[in-house]
Amino acid sequence: MAAQSKVVELIQSRIRHGDYHLNDIPGERSLAEEAGVSHMTARKAVQSLVEEGVLERAATGRLQIATAEASEHKGKLLAFLAPNYPSTLFEIMFREIKHVAQAYGLGVRYVNYAHWDDPILLNALKSFDGIILVPDTNEMPSRVREHLAKYEKPLLSLTLDLCDIGIPSLIRTPPDWMGQLLDHLHALGNPRIDCLNTQPVDDMIRQRMDQWMKWRRLNDVSGLAYNDPVSPSGLAAGRAFEVIDELLRSGEPVMKALVCTTLMAAIGAIRAFEDHGVRVGHDVVVAAVTDEGLAHWTIPRITSINLPNTKPLITECMDWFAQGGAWTGPLRLLPKEPSLFIGESTVPTTSLLDSGVKNKKG
Repeated sequence: MAAQSKVVELIQSRIRHGDYHLNDIPGERSLAEEAGVSHMTARKAVQSLVEEGVLERAATGRLQIATAEASEHKGKLLAFLAPNYPSTLFEIMFREIKHVAQAYGLGVRYVNYAHWDDPILLNALKSFDGIILVPDTNEMPSRVREHLAKYEKPLLSLTLDLCDIGIPSLIRTPPDWMGQLLDHLHALGNPRIDCLNTQPVDDMIRQRMDQWMKWRRLNDVSGLAYNDPVSPSGLAAGRAFEVIDELLRSGEPVMKALVCTTLMAAIGAIRAFEDHGVRVGHDVVVAAVTDEGLAHWTIPRITSINLPNTKPLITECMDWFAQGGAWTGPLRLLPKEPSLFIGESTVPTTSLLDSGVKNKKG
């Protein structure tokens, strides 16, 4: 009986963690081999789960999770669908969502997809009880937009505005928040503020660069755009280093103020400045649009817009995922007003100490 329980616990654990939402349940012989038990023991374990309504057999004879299992026995399981490249911000968002979801008895599984037509993405849409979607940097094909627009389960978009197809969208850093950051750089006495982007250009990046240009026109400030995006799998910090390194080697006059569309671009640019003896915070000031969870820990600390508190918005969304039904709130979900983190990348350490703003948020 203990051996049979071992197989039951293995299957139930995998169901709980969403393993069989993405992959087929193996046959009894494979289960027996994985659990280190006899084929007969595995068969009895599977049969017990079928009788309990946890598993069922499809018309083909293959095992699958019973349709009643997710809704009645184990609670709903959501997929956090994110592109398969490393991102500190993705990890932060996942932890925030998972923490709130637990209070509603919801499970959340981190699922990576490689591109918009990845079968993993389509399989997740079919198998999970709801989706939190972090969009890929490549433009979403119209066929995928149409598929998402018809999706009948709860679906939340993070960072990408999909309100036009009826999907609630949480925009963590609205583009117009850049105004506060640019105001800070301008107040330091910079009549020219350049912009650097090395991230693949999606709607978010495009809006940030548009906002920079709009702000310059309104404030009569000059500036040059350095837009040299990497491929989706490329290293944005490395490309930023190359852009600034090449610029400095060319003998061009050193810029005085630089705003970067992402923190990774700022990190690469700062490394290039320092390698050429250009003191960041003294000879040039550098800022990033968002801190992405790292700006407070870099050397120097990078002036940026603090990640906002999105817990109230996430809580509202998790209540919807738990209850189901149609979304009744506003489709565009925006955090409260931004706060600015001022680091040594724009104000030297001594100045921060003198003014008492070191390590303050806002």
